Amino acid sequence: PLLSSGIRRAPAPKPPAGTRAPAPAPRLPVAAVLHACPGFLRRAGLAAEQAWRGNMKKRMQKADAAGARYAVIIGDDELAAGEATVKRLATGEQWRVALDALAETLLGAPR
Repeated sequence: PLLSSGIRRAPAPKPPAGTRAPAPAPRLPVAAVLHACPGFLRRAGLAAEQAWRGNMKKRMQKADAAGARYAVIIGDDELAAGEATVKRLATGEQWRVALDALAETLLGAPR
């Protein structure tokens, strides 16, 4: 897993032969991250809204019509990687950003 510094933690050592490995840590559901993300971005000084349902294309169009410059997409794949996809709505350009660097990246992104 990623630490807040972005450094990957070394894998846990294997248990001795004949013993059971501990149960894996529960995976944080996407909904929990999405629920927390707008508040986190707002506390960093960014305006943030979220859309849970509907066609992705329509959600991007709504965000663009509302004046958003960027869309942040966090799905199962992104969450598993500890990242978010950031899409610049004006150009369609997309890139992946570590979740712990998301606010900083958006604050430094071109307007």
